[in-house]
Amino acid sequence: MDLNIRRANMEDFDKVNKLFWQSDSFHYNYEPYIYEKTDDGCRTREYIESLLNDKINIFIILENEKEIIGFLIAYEETKGHLPFHKKRKYIVLDNIVIDENYRNNGYGEKLLNYIIEYAKNGNYNDIVLNVYKFNENAIRLYEKKGFKILTQDMILKL
Repeated sequence: MDLNIRRANMEDFDKVNKLFWQSDSFHYNYEPYIYEKTDDGCRTREYIESLLNDKINIFIILENEKEIIGFLIAYEETKGHLPFHKKRKYIVLDNIVIDENYRNNGYGEKLLNYIIEYAKNGNYNDIVLNVYKFNENAIRLYEKKGFKILTQDMILKL
């Protein structure tokens, strides 16, 4: 198996959009209150291009023998503008998506390992992320890698 991680580019648009649709459908199935059902990937070329062109974004592709099987999107943030906050530079992990035909084979962990090393080498303080409670596989992966709950979002549906 020839795995490769590389930066995303606009030639990846069709496959990335398909993977976004798989992720969106997964979220819709568990939380239709928040997510709309779509028939296909609803990201525009302009949206993907804006992700690629924004210098704070990290948008990487995971390939298996030249076939795109997943991607990761993250970005840099800083905190510490208020006097009682410590100054921090950190990575926000926005999205990891693995093609549904390749899930549960360690590919998400490969992307997660990549961003962890990227953050360590870039002298970031930490990596933060949000994950829905229903996404149990992702939660297990994050816990395995040492992520801990910092905050808890709550919702009151009206």
